[in-house]
Amino acid sequence: MKKKKVGILLVVLLLAVGFAAVTTTLYINGTATIKANDEDFKKNVKFTAATVDAEAEAAGATAEISADGTTITFTTQDFDTIGDTAVLNYTITNNSSYKAEFDTPAVVCTATAEAEAYADYLTVTTGNALDGTTLDRSASDDDSLTVSMKKSYTGDAKTITYTCSIAVDAVEATN
Repeated sequence: MKKKKVGILLVVLLLAVGFAAVTTTLYINGTATIKANDEDFKKNVKFTAATVDAEAEAAGATAEISADGTTITFTTQDFDTIGDTAVLNYTITNNSSYKAEFDTPAVVCTATAEAEAYADYLTVTTGNALDGTTLDRSASDDDSLTVSMKKSYTGDAKTITYTCSIAVDAVEATN
């Protein structure tokens, strides 16, 4: 009887192992989470160059990129004649994981608080080269901003400083 029990147990064990060997299916359940990396995008789409045209620079115009590359501070030379201009040329580089889709305008420049009082005297024109365009990963593109005196001014000299920032959104990239 004991041999019979061992034999039955051995047959059941062999059937279980055989069944398992023939019908084995391994299921692995898991969760994947994807999310945007806004920090990467904001840190890596930035101004990488800013220059003022030679004539304006010789007359005192300056352009300075912030330490994080997100803004340019642009100060023109003294304007005293209708038609005086200062041109800011800049380069934007996209080193993020995303494509950069620029708004219209691509670069927004705001002036010092008192600038509104002098808006009748100055015209600010962007180059529009980047407006509404998309900049691929690891690419750069150039554009400009021009400030011109359009009306003569009588009064004490005023310095108006412009702060320019990038208006851009992230777009999925596949490469």
